[in-house]
Amino acid sequence: KKMGLVCSTKEETKLNRKITRSLIRMSLTTPQKIILLGTGCAGKSAIFKQLLFIYSNQLDQSARSSYKLAIHANILEGIKILLIETEKRKLVLSDKGKKSAILVNNFKKEILTPEIGKRIHELWTQEPSIMNTFINRSSFILGDGVSYMLDNVQRISKSNYIPSEEDVVRARVQTSSVVEIRFKVSGTNFVIVDVAGQRGERRKWIDHFDDVQAVLYVTAISEYDQQTQEEPTKNSLIESIELFASISRLPIFTSTPILIFLNKKDIFEEKMKNRVGNLSDIFPDYHGGHNARLAIDYLINLFRRLCDPDKELYFHVTCATNKDNIQFVFEVVKEVVIRKNLENCHLI
Repeated sequence: KKMGLVCSTKEETKLNRKITRSLIRMSLTTPQKIILLGTGCAGKSAIFKQLLFIYSNQLDQSARSSYKLAIHANILEGIKILLIETEKRKLVLSDKGKKSAILVNNFKKEILTPEIGKRIHELWTQEPSIMNTFINRSSFILGDGVSYMLDNVQRISKSNYIPSEEDVVRARVQTSSVVEIRFKVSGTNFVIVDVAGQRGERRKWIDHFDDVQAVLYVTAISEYDQQTQEEPTKNSLIESIELFASISRLPIFTSTPILIFLNKKDIFEEKMKNRVGNLSDIFPDYHGGHNARLAIDYLINLFRRLCDPDKELYFHVTCATNKDNIQFVFEVVKEVVIRKNLENCHLI
């Protein structure tokens, strides 16, 4: 009897281990759904494209080529905005710059030519008035990728131009629909869902909240001195924080971990270094001046205060245009999602 009992216990233990292994395998093969949320221009789409490059083969040369029109449009729109804002400030261009400005403003084609690329390059690199306007860009709407595009305009305007990975990541293409990618990392399947961040699109978000394993909330911390495109009197960072507060309180996300990406750290640190704007203008209880580390710590604590003390929050300071940074951070995201999934299955 004693031996029979031991054998039975061993068999049960072996069976339990087999069941556990099967459950773990099933939990890891079931796609883990992660949703990217945040306001428009926070950098969600840049992160989405980085994940495409890192974990899938969906952005090959042919796919990258489809971004050429958008990249050329970003350059033309960017330089024309700078010309308009320079004129508003009554800043004067050189005689050569004035001729180039006329050519650029009258250029109606969708594809840049090497000649117009040369003119744009000269305006960007040789006209102090344009650079002065750019330095004070927080007072008007200008895409974060514009300076990169203008730095590379001569390469981009060549007739045989094919967008690089970085060109695609920095390209501004407004998300107006829901897009998703599926890929496998270390045996685990993931589905990443990117939804448009503009105000008019947010009412559609709820249709995609089912079965979400984690929320990646992206906020552009560099926008502390900028206004929203939809409401010029509304501070961009304040709007992002308010949106986060409303999302974090949704009952459907009560037990869902939220990973907060404090994005555009490169621009944020540059602004802090150059003492651009003041975080205390929108947060009077902030007393850290232009110390980037103190400012980030303040923002992390601010996000924490908006949630229940027991809410599962993770913070990452990110630069969406830095591929290595996003790959490193997603490895952490992967571990959080897998662990949470195993907890939900009562396997750990």
